Amino acid sequence: MFGTGAGSALVTQMLFSSLMRSPSRFQRAILQSGPGSANWASYKPGTPLDPKQIALRLAERLNCTLPQDVSPTTTIPASLARCLRTPSAEDLLAETRRMTVEEYNSSTIFVPVGRDSFGALPNFPSALAADTQNLPKVPVMLGWSTDDSSWVVKDPDDDGVTFDEFSDLLKALLRGGYTPSVSQQMFPEVLATYNLDDPSKLSPLDIRDVACRVATDVKVEAFVVKEARQLSKAAADSNSDKKTYLYQYDYRPSYKTTPMWQGVTHVDERAMVMGLPNGTNPYRYPVTSKDDRKVAEMMTTMWSNFAKYSNPTPQPLAGGVKWPALGNTSDDQQLLVIRPNPVVKQYDRNPIVELWTGSSGLDD
Repeated sequence: MFGTGAGSALVTQMLFSSLMRSPSRFQRAILQSGPGSANWASYKPGTPLDPKQIALRLAERLNCTLPQDVSPTTTIPASLARCLRTPSAEDLLAETRRMTVEEYNSSTIFVPVGRDSFGALPNFPSALAADTQNLPKVPVMLGWSTDDSSWVVKDPDDDGVTFDEFSDLLKALLRGGYTPSVSQQMFPEVLATYNLDDPSKLSPLDIRDVACRVATDVKVEAFVVKEARQLSKAAADSNSDKKTYLYQYDYRPSYKTTPMWQGVTHVDERAMVMGLPNGTNPYRYPVTSKDDRKVAEMMTTMWSNFAKYSNPTPQPLAGGVKWPALGNTSDDQQLLVIRPNPVVKQYDRNPIVELWTGSSGLDD
């Protein structure tokens, strides 16, 4: 199984859920920039994306008759379900997209629901991941882009971000994934962790950089790293030889047109993994550089090796670099930084993993 972004989150949840994975068919997984336990990847009680409330609001926009005295325990009546089935699929999707932007200012609102008697997730993804004894023992390769979520930071004039603008962004990020009481508690903790206790010492450009880092950490990096550790622990505890490989994609393609301050963003690695195809849009990359082609050749080789051998570098890369498997203790946290000249490094940002996910996921 192989996915990127939301697709990666779904593949991860398939790994976590005993109801979705098939031991005889699910042999390996590649997960790019989409942690299944991230706040945006599933619904958590007390956060805004309540599927029942969203369905009721969508029904109202489609002129369906709503039940009276709606509460969290209200069962949606069959008549309302029938009304929601009346529009064509195209009209239903179009209205959902309009509501997503107009009322939620989001890119998606319907997400998987954990602890659902009739669903595929018997518990919340974070709880399933924490139960490492029951995680599947399969080879996994996963990672994120250095500035994965910088795209959520708005700076059309390229003059930086004020502290008030940063605060609004942070509150929105917290509100989307944590309950109100937890969000309130975390706000000063985030400021302290990212050295924003005294924003007067930072320029708007500095604050923008911090905003990009915060967005990437809370939406992707912290959860990817923790999930990698949990998968590694699952294999280690069972004495399995199935390995977990963690990467950080750190190369900005030459053809990229987004502002330089956004850095290496979400799905920048997509073209590299596909070998820089010159097909139809959006998979068309006719003008590429020597470094683009070098990274693409390296990544297609490693991804193919993993698919065939469960090891991305059975033979070292040019320069003698070999991608080590990730361990589950603090002294064994090596990952591969993917760039024209790749390097192996020790992951050392444990405080952000603990801040955003609640724990490090390590054994020590």
